[in-house]
Amino acid sequence: LHGVLPDDVLMRRKSPYPKTHNPSYLNAVRDQALAVLNDNASPILPFINKKAVKEFASLDLASIHMPWFG
Repeated sequence: LHGVLPDDVLMRRKSPYPKTHNPSYLNAVRDQALAVLNDNASPILPFINKKAVKEFASLDLASIHMPWFG
């Protein structure tokens, strides 16, 4: 991304917001992803593996250790 973004933007301190350890956030992202998958008019469908996303969305992420920063 050098040459595309100014260095002060590229090298700025990153913020891990929203914090992904919040189960409500994970559920909301999952629900939105599934809504996109179920919308046959969604322009992203040709670029993703629909089966893989659905399989990942069905996982119980509460049992997986994920650090708050990502």
